[in-house]
Amino acid sequence: MRRYEQVVSNIRRRIEAGTLKPGERLPSVRALSGLTGFSMVTVHHAYVLLEGEGLIEARPRTGFFVTHQARTLDTFPDAPAAGTDRPSAPVPIDSLNFRVMASWHNKDQEAFGAVYPSGDIFPRRKINQTLRQVLLRDPERAPETDAPEGDPLLREIIARRAAQRGIIVRPRDVLITGGGLQGLDICVGAITKPGDTVLVETPTFFPLLDTLRRRHLLALEIYSHPKTGIDPDQFAHLLERNQVAACLLMPVNHYPTGVTYTEETMRQIVRLASARRVPIIENDIFGSLSYATEFTPSLKTFDADGTVIQFSSLPGLSSSGYGIGWIVSEQFYNMLLEQKFFTNLFAGDGPLQRAAAEYIAGGHYDRPLRGIRDTLAQRMQRGLGLIAGLLPKDCAVSRPSGGFVCWVRGPQGFDATSASRQALQANISLAPGPMFSPAASFRNFLALNFSFEWTAERIEKLKAIANLMHPNASLY
Repeated sequence: MRRYEQVVSNIRRRIEAGTLKPGERLPSVRALSGLTGFSMVTVHHAYVLLEGEGLIEARPRTGFFVTHQARTLDTFPDAPAAGTDRPSAPVPIDSLNFRVMASWHNKDQEAFGAVYPSGDIFPRRKINQTLRQVLLRDPERAPETDAPEGDPLLREIIARRAAQRGIIVRPRDVLITGGGLQGLDICVGAITKPGDTVLVETPTFFPLLDTLRRRHLLALEIYSHPKTGIDPDQFAHLLERNQVAACLLMPVNHYPTGVTYTEETMRQIVRLASARRVPIIENDIFGSLSYATEFTPSLKTFDADGTVIQFSSLPGLSSSGYGIGWIVSEQFYNMLLEQKFFTNLFAGDGPLQRAAAEYIAGGHYDRPLRGIRDTLAQRMQRGLGLIAGLLPKDCAVSRPSGGFVCWVRGPQGFDATSASRQALQANISLAPGPMFSPAASFRNFLALNFSFEWTAERIEKLKAIANLMHPNASLY
């Protein structure tokens, strides 16, 4: 647990226990810094997050106070609840709910179920300016398709940035792709064949389920707990009892729970997969969106023999039309390159890659990315604070370490799929829990995208979503 999270957890538990009462003044930032040994910046950051949750409020020139209406939703229990066990055998994957997915492209919809963060948090002007410069400087080369492995400078930049997370790879181990999801498709296509079994977390990043379905693969589910992620013992058990071709895991800012596995859990998972020679395809497309730091360790950090194939993206560019992603692999590189060559031969994204490389090399990327992470953290905490006062008491919500989505458990009788259909009629897009499971589990769960600016209209629509979880529900 990070230091600011320790402060948040301590204050939250004291409020819930009643040892800090509504209206009571909290220790000053300086005083709590002295008591904990943490920096004043760390303490202040924790107070800001608690204020975003609606638990405390800042009063000018007097300090921070517990709010009079302080209320928090339950978090998920440390152990899985009864009925959350996943099938221990592989299952076929049904088609996803394309009506819900298609609605995310409708500008009239309020996309609480969108798979990507709100476009307003991304800087566009400078990256577009860089692209224009690339096109004007060498117009004859502009339409060219680069070599399938990608732009050399961009590959070098990605290798250097990976080293800041403890991932030591060579530029020649980096394969540039046309976005994170293309990286997923290349990885799955290179490592598996139709009829194979792939181990996936559940709930899972649901676009990967469509990739598995189209390639006629079977999914073996392993439960990903909203607080701790997957259990290494269960992981070992499933690998021992099943013929698994590959594992598809998202250990950093997991979508949709927002959890990040502990480093010890990551280390155990890599060790177990390596011992059984089962490759891990690590989904890291939101790995740079941790609230505390960009350089969070990942499974690849603990990979000593090339067991882990990591695919990722440049989130700071994603909303500018720059579908830039990459795959990092030493052991499987040639297989991945061949797969990309035959699926993406005429991509024509050379100018985009060169512009992205110049943009990052010029020092224009890191500061905006920090702004994106800070904005996502603030909007998430604001959303969690709002929803705490709206949902029934028997609901629970995850506490994301990064990203932009939280995982909400509704009451036992709540039908998330039915609620999603009702919400569409009011131009509200939701992602119901069954979309995140090969076996269509999590009937009373929702994933909510909290990356958007909290306008009065959007808050009203969040209230409408919450109303659907109450008895005799209606939208308004």
